[in-house]
Amino acid sequence: MAVSRHTTDSARRRFLTTGTAVAATAWMAPSVLTIDRVAAAVGTCGVAPVQVDWTSVAGTFPTQVTANDGTIVSIATVDPFGVADPSFLGLAFGGTTGALDNPLIMAMDNATNGDYTEIVFRFSRPVAPCFSLLDVDEGNFPTGWRDGVIFTGTNGATTVNLGPGDIVTAPGNAIVGPNEVVGIASVPNNSTDGQVDVTYPSPITQLRIRHVDDSTFTGFQYIGIHDLHWCP
Repeated sequence: MAVSRHTTDSARRRFLTTGTAVAATAWMAPSVLTIDRVAAAVGTCGVAPVQVDWTSVAGTFPTQVTANDGTIVSIATVDPFGVADPSFLGLAFGGTTGALDNPLIMAMDNATNGDYTEIVFRFSRPVAPCFSLLDVDEGNFPTGWRDGVIFTGTNGATTVNLGPGDIVTAPGNAIVGPNEVVGIASVPNNSTDGQVDVTYPSPITQLRIRHVDDSTFTGFQYIGIHDLHWCP
């Protein structure tokens, strides 16, 4: 998702007034958050306990959480081009996008085609996560924005690829490779039409989600990552 410079500030205020956000470059010291909620939630892998629920993370952006099954999830970011958006706080909690509340936001002010930011989840034991990406779309490509997302899952040194049946797209996006989706249409940022549901077919110990500027557009764009689930 992208917004014009004219509308960027209002979009940012909507997120920042409905949730708590912390700059990616100013993360707090590593902390452990125990998520003891065991209410069932429907993920793309079916009914499974909620393991990492961003709504349960109060006030700070953690670099480490402990899920309710004891799995420790470490979180890091990669910003090699220095494009994570500082005024939108780069990665933030808050608001609603894709019709789901309190996603983790990846935002950037990209300058050149191919710029990207990346979030890295490391799991203390192998798990097969399922999750939803939100607001993956495009507008007026190739001069407008086009969200590109690349998934890299590994179990130790072994790469675990996603097959066609492991990614469920919506009208605003499409699969373009074994581990890659791109936006193909502009959709409202509160619509499920920009949603991408991902289910890993086998356990992984690390997941990288890369948000790429996949057009000649330069400016503000973002996507959301909703809660992580896996079956115990």
